[in-house]
Amino acid sequence: MRAAINYYATAGRGDYAGTYRMLANVDKRHYSQAEWIRANQALDSAAARYVVHSATRVNSRRVYVDVTVYLADGSSFERQTSFIWEGGEWRHDLTGEERTMSDNAL
Repeated sequence: MRAAINYYATAGRGDYAGTYRMLANVDKRHYSQAEWIRANQALDSAAARYVVHSATRVNSRRVYVDVTVYLADGSSFERQTSFIWEGGEWRHDLTGEERTMSDNAL
């Protein structure tokens, strides 16, 4: 899925203002852009490498995306993320796990 690949490439470049623009509106209401940038800087999201493996369409408005996150320390983990069709484009809709991780970084 192109939107997920673009999102994670943007995160990998450290363009957190760019990833903020790609968030679902519900997540933009939860985080200001400054908070989002601060959380991603604290998590050092740019130091990770993201590999999108698959996308599963749930319905016409939601897709689940499977991603492997490779951290700078050599470890990795699998994550399933969600993208929703909103405002004429696919936007990253944070999962509970992603929101908790970001909240804890603030």
